[in-house]
Amino acid sequence: MFELRAMTEEEVEEFLSFLNDNKTEQQAKMLHPGKISDTEIHASICSDIHTTFIEKNRRYGNSFSEQFSEFGLLSLLIRLTDKYKRFKMLSENPEIDVLDEGIEDTLRDLANYTIMGLVELEKMKGGK
Repeated sequence: MFELRAMTEEEVEEFLSFLNDNKTEQQAKMLHPGKISDTEIHASICSDIHTTFIEKNRRYGNSFSEQFSEFGLLSLLIRLTDKYKRFKMLSENPEIDVLDEGIEDTLRDLANYTIMGLVELEKMKGGK
């Protein structure tokens, strides 16, 4: 088991700076997937998901954790169900796939909520 701790503001800034410095290279690799491995693509997507998590928590606070503390797994189920319904709608109606709320964004949201749920379960086991 690992120990969870909050990142300091300095660590967050350093991490975001690192990601931004490497984003052009990552984006270039994404345009030419034959030149990189599935593992590298996976790492890039996970990095983007983590960056989104940090940025949204900075903007909005950790509302998911607060809601999970109050309602438990039900809160995760509701958020995953909302994202699943959006994914289903977009997959059945690709013409409404808008730039900021398309299938890729929805899949990233599903992944992020799943990870956030795992974080909460880990905290419940004592990995706080």
